[in-house]
Amino acid sequence: MRRSRSSPAQPKESAFKNRVFALVRAIPHGETRTYAQIAQLAGKPCAARAVGAILHTNNDPQIPCHL
Repeated sequence: MRRSRSSPAQPKESAFKNRVFALVRAIPHGETRTYAQIAQLAGKPCAARAVGAILHTNNDPQIPCHL
């Protein structure tokens, strides 16, 4: 039996992670938000640490998380 040489499947992003990045992208230039504020806006007010962990994985130069 031959195996396909296609690239391995990319893990799907979680809905919460996608929501966090969408909220961060929507912050106007020059303004800031705390992790707690982003968690609140994402609908999980107790998830500030999770927001921090998500933003720590940021590889998108269009999302400057720590200036």
